[in-house]
Amino acid sequence: MASYRLTDPNGQNFDAVTAIASDQSALEKIGNFKGTGSEIAAYDAVSKQLFVVSGTASLQVLDISNPTSPKLVRELDMSPYGGIANSVAIRDGLVAIAVEAKTKTDPGKVVFFNAAGTF
Repeated sequence: MASYRLTDPNGQNFDAVTAIASDQSALEKIGNFKGTGSEIAAYDAVSKQLFVVSGTASLQVLDISNPTSPKLVRELDMSPYGGIANSVAIRDGLVAIAVEAKTKTDPGKVVFFNAAGTF
C-alpha cells in the first residue's frame, strides 16, 4: 500500500498539490493561486475549470487547463440569492451552489448555473 505525504520545498504553502501514485508516493506542489481561500471545490473535466467556494458570497471559477498556472476566469456573486455560498457541486456541466439565507436560521437556496456561468 502506498503512503502519501505533502511536500513543499519552499515552505508550508500548500495552495496546489498533486498526488503521485507509486510505492514511494508524495504530493508535490505544482502551482498556486492567490484567491480568497478555499473551503470546497468542484472540478469540471470538460471545461477544465475549478469552482471554488471560499466562505464568502462569491464563487470563484478558475481555469486549471494548465495546473501549474491557475487563472481566475470569473467570480459569480451569490448575494442576490442570499448570503454566503456554502458548497458547490458540478455534474454534466450543471453547477449547483448551496447559498445560506441572509438570516442564518432561515432556509437557504440551491442556485443552478451552467459551467459558463449562465443562470
